Amino acid sequence: MIVDACTPTPEEDAGSLKIYNYIKVFQSLSWHVTFAPDNLTFLECYTNDLQRRGVQCLYWPYVSSLEDHLRRNGAFYDVILSCRPDVTEKYLDSYRMYCPSAKVLFDTGDLHYLRERRQAEIEDNALLFDRAEERKAQELGLVAKVDCTIVVSDLEKSILLKELPSAEVSVISAVHDIYPRSKGFRETKDIFFLGGYQHLPNVDAVQFFVKDIFPSIREGLPGVRFYIVGSRPPQSVKDLACDDVIVTGHVPDLQEYLSGCRLSINPLRYGAGVKGKIVTCMAYGVPCVGTSISFEGMDLRDGQDVMIADTPQDFAASVKRLYQDEVLWTELSHRGYAVIQSQYSFEVAEKRYEETLSRLSGTIRKRHIPSSYYGMCNVCGDCTQFRTLGSENLRESLLCHSCGASCRNRSLAAGLLRLTKASGARSMAELARLPSGPIIFDTDGHSALFKTLKAATFYSSSVYLPHRPFGESIGPKLQNIDLQRLPFPDDSYDIILTSDVMEHVRRDVEAHREIHRCLKPGGYYVFTAPYVPSWMETQVRVDSSGPEDIFLMESQYHGDPLSSNGALVYRIYGRELCSQLQSIGFDVEFDDTPDPLHGILVKDLFICRKR
Repeated sequence: MIVDACTPTPEEDAGSLKIYNYIKVFQSLSWHVTFAPDNLTFLECYTNDLQRRGVQCLYWPYVSSLEDHLRRNGAFYDVILSCRPDVTEKYLDSYRMYCPSAKVLFDTGDLHYLRERRQAEIEDNALLFDRAEERKAQELGLVAKVDCTIVVSDLEKSILLKELPSAEVSVISAVHDIYPRSKGFRETKDIFFLGGYQHLPNVDAVQFFVKDIFPSIREGLPGVRFYIVGSRPPQSVKDLACDDVIVTGHVPDLQEYLSGCRLSINPLRYGAGVKGKIVTCMAYGVPCVGTSISFEGMDLRDGQDVMIADTPQDFAASVKRLYQDEVLWTELSHRGYAVIQSQYSFEVAEKRYEETLSRLSGTIRKRHIPSSYYGMCNVCGDCTQFRTLGSENLRESLLCHSCGASCRNRSLAAGLLRLTKASGARSMAELARLPSGPIIFDTDGHSALFKTLKAATFYSSSVYLPHRPFGESIGPKLQNIDLQRLPFPDDSYDIILTSDVMEHVRRDVEAHREIHRCLKPGGYYVFTAPYVPSWMETQVRVDSSGPEDIFLMESQYHGDPLSSNGALVYRIYGRELCSQLQSIGFDVEFDDTPDPLHGILVKDLFICRKR
């Protein structure tokens, strides 16, 4: 789980981009990621983007509070990456109380107290000095309590270890892809500053530059324009605008400035940590001029990697020199790419996170996912081992040693046993031996449930073979059937089962209506499907509303025992599914309660009653 103040908006600020890329790093390491913003706000564009990437996002009203979510689900988390001191201080006790097995990592972003102390020095403000000391006590207290602190540079690590020699500290910095330049020196012009202006050091930097540095540049480079690029500029920044100073505000696509402008200027007078704006510019091959504070902790060399200047006169001279020297400009552009590859690439971040988590507790996931569990299989009725086969996808593994039933099979069996509780059956095998029972139709004619229940007089099943005639008998208790056009009379069945089928049905609404039609009044539709409760809307991967399929996303296929090509995934369901089923005429219940006794460590079962 990653917890931050708000949902990342990666094109608006470097801090968001870092967390967004950390999410991708964890996913590349095969972790299942949950993201929780402290404000529990759904940001349509950004939250949806994370959900499309397979991230579980928590937000109101589906999550009333993070504490409540942790109380219910905390035992399932292996690692918590908690960002920023205020957020981490707010939830640290809850992490420890409700997530006893999780390792808590504190991502400082930067050392806030260091940045705030430097601001106090620049402004000669005693009140800010006092606040910086309070912040220092807060941050060092958190560093002492968490399992590991993540900082962005060796410099910040050394500062923390000087204060707390026994602290566990890892250096994992900003992460960026490399973007080859589309324009050379002669095709570029003008200079820019990139930043989010809710961050006070950025406001101070552009004000300082326009007032104390840019006048000299105007004289030496007539006609050069200065672009102040980035989100949320306050009025004090907007007031800097004039003929050759352009305040852009938020720019969704930075390509115009990163490829078209000649230089990035970074006149920060205070701050801390590795500056994401520098990493971004170097990743695009844009040479940078900045103060020592701007490049702090990056181990960059003046005149070889970047241009470093700390006085207004030196800063202006460096800008004018680099702006006019094509050879130097080209060298620094190439060096920027090399720095990104060696220090700020995804490969570097992946390696450092792996090393950090291994150092903390070995391979954490193996500690939580042994090779097998012991319990009673509610399909065959045996007390047996459930094998994970080394897979973290517990839903599809945890195979019964006796009958091969998966965790998903047993989830469906649990739903059936609940609906047939009066029979006294404790397993599908016992249910199958009863002389009579509810009339059941199952659409998974190759599962462990089918193999166990096919002996029952009240059970029948189906498969989907589009190259063969629909309605054809494939074998005992087994027909070839299209769920979109069921061949049964109205009110035929007491229970209908589907198991991860509906995401593959071209027109699932039609299939659900057919299931509703064929159920008796008060009958039950019991099913599983890929479902993300935090998604409000279903993720439509293929538009099947017309005569031809239109792929909206990269094609995805799930395993199909009847086809080596797999089954095309048309959709991944969100909460919209519940509304759809209710509108058809079902009362809908979603059961996600684990049942470890029966080897059901994860459950996503729908039990829908026909009204």
